[in-house]
Amino acid sequence: MNSFLRRTFLFLFFPLLFGILCELNISLFKDDIFHESELAEIFYPLSSRYKWVDKFDTEEKVYLTGSSSIKYGLSCNALHELSDKKFVFLNLADDARGAIETYFILKNIDLKEVKHIYLGVEPWFFSKRYYYHRDIYFYLNFNFWEAFTFFIMQDKFIFMRRYIAFARYLFPLFNRMVYSQTPKTEVPYNNGSVILTKPPSNFDVTSEDIFDIDKYGWSDIDFDYFKKIDLLAKAHNIEFTFVVTPKRSDFTSLYKSSFKQCHNQFVKELLNHGFNGSIIGRFDLFEEYPSDSMFIDAFHLNKCGFNAFTTRFWTLMNSNNNNNSTINDYVWFTDIDDKIENLAD
Repeated sequence: MNSFLRRTFLFLFFPLLFGILCELNISLFKDDIFHESELAEIFYPLSSRYKWVDKFDTEEKVYLTGSSSIKYGLSCNALHELSDKKFVFLNLADDARGAIETYFILKNIDLKEVKHIYLGVEPWFFSKRYYYHRDIYFYLNFNFWEAFTFFIMQDKFIFMRRYIAFARYLFPLFNRMVYSQTPKTEVPYNNGSVILTKPPSNFDVTSEDIFDIDKYGWSDIDFDYFKKIDLLAKAHNIEFTFVVTPKRSDFTSLYKSSFKQCHNQFVKELLNHGFNGSIIGRFDLFEEYPSDSMFIDAFHLNKCGFNAFTTRFWTLMNSNNNNNSTINDYVWFTDIDDKIENLAD
């Protein structure tokens, strides 16, 4: 019995000691882990996926950036035609891509002749809960108790992934195993825009908290880098606009009824981080259409929605009201009772 207990103790002791040492170091070096130079080491390789933009170096460009709702929501070719071929539109968005990844892509690709950057990122991307869908390096931004709660509620492998991420901080060469650095020079079809063709699904939207701010809090670094994109654009005399992409009507109704407080906090955080720039789009942009006619799920457009939003987006781009639509007073929904509260004070 004593031998069994001793072996069990030795078996558990070293992993436990390893975990304690990792957690202590993550806590002690948190500021350095998320210093811009360290994040550049992590996310710089992403920019190699977009070397193909160099082929448009002499043309006036518009960059469409952000998450999957932009990648699968706007047609670069159609926008090019709508502009009478004055502008080349390039889609640099991807699945679950937030402000941080977008910033390092923009910082490391050609910004010459870029006239406008549009960024579409969902409000819940700015919550720590959404780290589950992003690079595991963000797991290092949890404190221990947040990580433990996340272990209970969301991801049973968070500590293993957390320590792998810490190893990437200690040994940056590991990042080459995560992101290929082979430059992609061939221009993709439709300049990066993609149409989703799968059948409509996800009609069981529930009131599950997509923010979980009480458990994990906001991701301050995402707000910081959202503002950094704004400043980067200004430094290059590029216009910068935040895009609100349409959502399916059942989700929009749920969002308005269940997440208004979180959304108001989100707007307040943007203001507190110094952003009060222009914004276009609405969640309920296609409210008048049957729920399965424009969407393949609660968040993504189908082919019909893809084409319709592209046309509507072009109209919004050229609206005379754009200069008056700022994050502080923007109407996210058409219902006057659901305007976002004025939070400037």
